[in-house]
Amino acid sequence: MARELGLKPKKLGKMDNHDQQPWKMPLRQYIEHLYFKHFRKEQPDVVLPIEKQVHAEKEKTAKKRQEAATSGPPHDKIGPAWVAVVEILKRIEVEPFHWPGGRTTFQKIAYFATECGIPTGLKYQRGSYGPYAPALKERITALVNNGLVLEEKLGQMFAIHVGQTFLDARKAYELQIRDWEPIIDKVADLFMRMNTQQAEVAATVLFAAQEAKIQPEESPAEKDIHHTVMTWQQKERTPLDETCGKLRRTWTEDKN
Repeated sequence: MARELGLKPKKLGKMDNHDQQPWKMPLRQYIEHLYFKHFRKEQPDVVLPIEKQVHAEKEKTAKKRQEAATSGPPHDKIGPAWVAVVEILKRIEVEPFHWPGGRTTFQKIAYFATECGIPTGLKYQRGSYGPYAPALKERITALVNNGLVLEEKLGQMFAIHVGQTFLDARKAYELQIRDWEPIIDKVADLFMRMNTQQAEVAATVLFAAQEAKIQPEESPAEKDIHHTVMTWQQKERTPLDETCGKLRRTWTEDKN
């Protein structure tokens, strides 16, 4: 009881002086009184000797350490695929008249990079404004924590820029990034031509095109994609336009 109440053994001796101060309860009764007052029960649910409690605590700590050693830090580790995604962002940034890139734009960059073959590990599903990956927020946080990207508040948006540690990371994964050079160049070139709203619609069109495929080698019908997107995006603030239809045709033909 005293342990759960947070009473230290050294102070219990000073409290056990009801012989000299008869107005005090005996120590045992006083601890029982405090325990009932705090926990509304007369004794702990599980009563173990102090030796067994210490042993159980040591086993619990050892188990946690073993789990940490075997699982590692999966959320904070940045692999070459995500360095390649930041490389796309870097190539867009060096263009003098590029559209400002925020969180939404970066999310769509990651989507197109994933669809083109960069193994980001993301699994996409339908979201409110296009394809959505639940794990993406954690990945962006990991990129920020590792200094590969930084976020800057610009009005009502958070702009994402290349961070200070990117060049070192790129050098470490130079060979892998070189293998993805065609994809990196293709996605960067696409996003130099689109603003955030166009990127949202383009990602939606591509996702709908992939859903509409019956066989991997077949190209879905334009009307099927148009119907899927318009049904999906009835409450979307950005309308589907002819430009995005052309983007869909270009990308599906290139991928096939």
